[in-house]
Amino acid sequence: MDLLIPILIIALLILLSAFFSGGELALMSMDLVGLEDRARHGDRIAGLQLAMRRRPQRTLGTILIGNNIVNIIAPTFATL
Repeated sequence: MDLLIPILIIALLILLSAFFSGGELALMSMDLVGLEDRARHGDRIAGLQLAMRRRPQRTLGTILIGNNIVNIIAPTFATL
């Protein structure tokens, strides 16, 4: 029972790392032409995605900072 909580925390941190990595991959693989077409036809989510894709340094920076924080905390927590 003593090991259950640390194992769950490490698993959660690994899932968070996967979330950030998946977000980075999704951002970089967006189809710009399709997004522009959907945004032109009134799709608000496509408009937001297009805005993020047009300024990738801002969104990518946030994703990478989150991923780095999780990837630092996970092994630190595991060694404790």
